[in-house]
Amino acid sequence: MLKKLVLAVLLALPTVSFAQTVKIGYIDSNEILSLMPEQASAIKQLESMQKKFEDELANLNEQYVQEFKRYQAEADTLSETIRVRREQSLQSIEEKAAEFKQNAFETLNKKQNELMAPIIKKINEAIEAVGKENSFTYILDLSSGSILFKGNGSVDVTPLVKAKLNLQ
Repeated sequence: MLKKLVLAVLLALPTVSFAQTVKIGYIDSNEILSLMPEQASAIKQLESMQKKFEDELANLNEQYVQEFKRYQAEADTLSETIRVRREQSLQSIEEKAAEFKQNAFETLNKKQNELMAPIIKKINEAIEAVGKENSFTYILDLSSGSILFKGNGSVDVTPLVKAKLNLQ
Protein backbone atom coordinates (compact mmCIF):
# COMPACT_ATOMS: atom_id res chain seq x y z
CA MET A 1 0.00 0.00 0.00
CA LEU A 2 2.78 2.40 0.93
CA LYS A 3 4.63 1.52 -2.27
CA LYS A 4 1.55 2.35 -4.35
CA LEU A 5 1.13 5.70 -2.56
CA VAL A 6 4.80 6.64 -3.13
CA LEU A 7 4.54 5.53 -6.76
CA ALA A 8 1.39 7.62 -7.25
CA VAL A 9 3.08 10.68 -5.73
CA LEU A 10 6.16 10.21 -7.90
CA LEU A 11 4.04 9.86 -11.03
CA ALA A 12 1.95 12.90 -10.15
CA LEU A 13 4.98 15.07 -9.33
CA PRO A 14 6.09 15.70 -12.94
CA THR A 15 2.57 16.67 -13.99
CA VAL A 16 2.36 19.18 -11.15
CA SER A 17 5.63 20.82 -12.19
CA PHE A 18 4.56 20.88 -15.86
CA ALA A 19 1.27 22.47 -14.90
CA GLN A 20 3.10 25.58 -13.70
CA THR A 21 2.92 28.45 -16.14
CA VAL A 22 6.15 29.53 -17.74
CA LYS A 23 6.15 33.27 -18.25
CA ILE A 24 8.73 34.46 -20.75
CA GLY A 25 9.59 38.07 -21.42
CA TYR A 26 12.11 39.67 -23.71
CA ILE A 27 14.11 42.84 -23.65
CA ASP A 28 16.31 44.86 -25.96
CA SER A 29 19.21 45.79 -23.70
CA ASN A 30 20.87 47.87 -26.44
CA GLU A 31 17.82 50.14 -26.52
CA ILE A 32 17.96 50.59 -22.76
CA LEU A 33 21.73 51.08 -22.78
CA SER A 34 21.41 53.80 -25.42
CA LEU A 35 19.02 55.72 -23.14
CA MET A 36 21.22 55.55 -20.05
CA PRO A 37 22.69 58.99 -19.26
CA GLU A 38 25.76 57.28 -17.79
CA GLN A 39 26.52 55.79 -21.19
CA ALA A 40 26.80 59.22 -22.83
CA SER A 41 29.31 60.25 -20.17
CA ALA A 42 31.30 57.05 -20.65
CA ILE A 43 31.36 57.55 -24.42
CA LYS A 44 32.64 61.12 -24.00
CA GLN A 45 35.43 59.91 -21.72
CA LEU A 46 36.39 57.17 -24.17
CA GLU A 47 36.33 59.55 -27.14
CA SER A 48 38.54 62.02 -25.27
CA MET A 49 41.00 59.28 -24.40
CA GLN A 50 40.95 57.98 -27.97
CA LYS A 51 41.62 61.49 -29.33
CA LYS A 52 44.72 61.79 -27.12
CA PHE A 53 45.98 58.44 -28.37
CA GLU A 54 45.31 59.44 -31.98
CA ASP A 55 47.18 62.72 -31.48
CA GLU A 56 50.17 60.92 -30.01
CA LEU A 57 50.14 58.39 -32.85
CA ALA A 58 49.98 61.26 -35.36
CA ASN A 59 53.05 62.76 -33.69
CA LEU A 60 54.90 59.45 -34.03
CA ASN A 61 53.85 59.21 -37.68
CA GLU A 62 54.99 62.78 -38.34
CA GLN A 63 58.31 62.02 -36.67
CA TYR A 64 58.68 58.99 -38.93
CA VAL A 65 57.81 60.97 -42.08
CA GLN A 66 60.32 63.71 -41.22
CA GLU A 67 63.05 61.20 -40.43
CA PHE A 68 62.30 59.26 -43.62
CA LYS A 69 62.39 62.41 -45.80
CA ARG A 70 65.72 63.38 -44.27
CA TYR A 71 67.03 59.88 -44.86
CA GLN A 72 65.90 59.87 -48.49
CA ALA A 73 67.39 63.28 -49.17
CA GLU A 74 70.77 62.30 -47.74
CA ALA A 75 70.84 58.56 -48.53
CA ASP A 76 73.27 58.85 -51.44
CA THR A 77 75.78 60.90 -49.45
CA LEU A 78 75.70 58.97 -46.17
CA SER A 79 78.42 56.64 -45.09
CA GLU A 80 77.44 53.01 -44.53
CA THR A 81 77.54 53.40 -40.74
CA ILE A 82 75.29 56.48 -40.68
CA ARG A 83 72.92 54.98 -43.26
CA VAL A 84 72.50 51.82 -41.14
CA ARG A 85 71.98 53.93 -38.00
CA ARG A 86 69.28 56.00 -39.72
CA GLU A 87 67.55 52.85 -41.00
CA GLN A 88 67.59 51.45 -37.48
CA SER A 89 66.17 54.72 -36.20
CA LEU A 90 63.33 54.51 -38.74
CA GLN A 91 62.66 50.92 -37.78
CA SER A 92 62.65 51.89 -34.11
CA ILE A 93 60.05 54.59 -34.75
CA GLU A 94 57.88 52.06 -36.62
CA GLU A 95 58.14 49.62 -33.72
CA LYS A 96 57.30 52.34 -31.18
CA ALA A 97 54.23 53.29 -33.22
CA ALA A 98 53.07 49.68 -33.47
CA GLU A 99 53.62 49.10 -29.74
CA PHE A 100 51.87 52.34 -28.88
CA LYS A 101 48.91 51.41 -31.08
CA GLN A 102 48.58 48.02 -29.36
CA ASN A 103 48.88 49.52 -25.87
CA ALA A 104 46.36 52.25 -26.71
CA PHE A 105 43.89 49.64 -27.98
CA GLU A 106 44.26 47.57 -24.81
CA THR A 107 43.97 50.65 -22.59
CA LEU A 108 40.81 51.80 -24.38
CA ASN A 109 39.22 48.35 -24.06
CA LYS A 110 40.09 48.19 -20.36
CA LYS A 111 38.67 51.68 -19.78
CA GLN A 112 35.51 50.83 -21.72
CA ASN A 113 34.96 47.73 -19.58
CA GLU A 114 35.64 49.76 -16.44
CA LEU A 115 33.16 52.49 -17.41
CA MET A 116 30.45 50.17 -18.72
CA ALA A 117 30.49 47.61 -15.88
CA PRO A 118 28.45 49.72 -13.41
CA ILE A 119 25.96 50.70 -16.14
CA ILE A 120 25.43 47.09 -17.18
CA LYS A 121 25.14 46.07 -13.53
CA LYS A 122 22.44 48.70 -13.01
CA ILE A 123 20.52 47.46 -16.05
CA ASN A 124 20.83 43.83 -14.95
CA GLU A 125 19.57 44.70 -11.47
CA ALA A 126 16.55 46.46 -13.01
CA ILE A 127 15.86 43.45 -15.25
CA GLU A 128 16.07 41.14 -12.26
CA ALA A 129 13.73 43.36 -10.24
CA VAL A 130 11.19 43.49 -13.09
CA GLY A 131 11.44 39.73 -13.47
CA LYS A 132 10.75 39.13 -9.79
CA GLU A 133 8.01 41.77 -9.51
CA ASN A 134 6.17 40.38 -12.55
CA SER A 135 6.81 36.68 -11.91
CA PHE A 136 8.73 36.00 -15.12
CA THR A 137 10.34 32.61 -15.47
CA TYR A 138 12.77 33.88 -18.11
CA ILE A 139 13.66 37.23 -19.64
CA LEU A 140 15.58 36.90 -22.89
CA ASP A 141 17.69 39.62 -24.50
CA LEU A 142 16.89 40.28 -28.17
CA SER A 143 20.06 42.30 -28.66
CA SER A 144 22.24 39.24 -28.09
CA GLY A 145 20.82 37.75 -31.28
CA SER A 146 20.25 34.32 -29.80
CA ILE A 147 16.45 34.32 -30.04
CA LEU A 148 15.29 32.12 -32.86
CA PHE A 149 11.57 32.52 -32.30
CA LYS A 150 9.38 35.04 -30.52
CA GLY A 151 5.80 33.87 -30.29
CA ASN A 152 2.61 35.69 -29.38
CA GLY A 153 2.83 34.55 -25.77
CA SER A 154 6.05 36.44 -25.07
CA VAL A 155 6.03 39.80 -23.35
CA ASP A 156 8.30 42.77 -24.11
CA VAL A 157 9.54 43.89 -20.71
CA THR A 158 11.73 46.68 -22.11
CA PRO A 159 9.16 49.34 -21.07
CA LEU A 160 9.06 47.92 -17.54
CA VAL A 161 12.85 48.05 -17.22
CA LYS A 162 12.89 51.56 -18.67
CA ALA A 163 10.35 52.60 -16.07
CA LYS A 164 12.41 50.95 -13.32
CA LEU A 165 15.41 53.01 -14.47
CA ASN A 166 13.32 56.18 -14.97
CA LEU A 167 14.13 56.31 -18.69
CA GLN A 168 11.90 57.59 -21.46
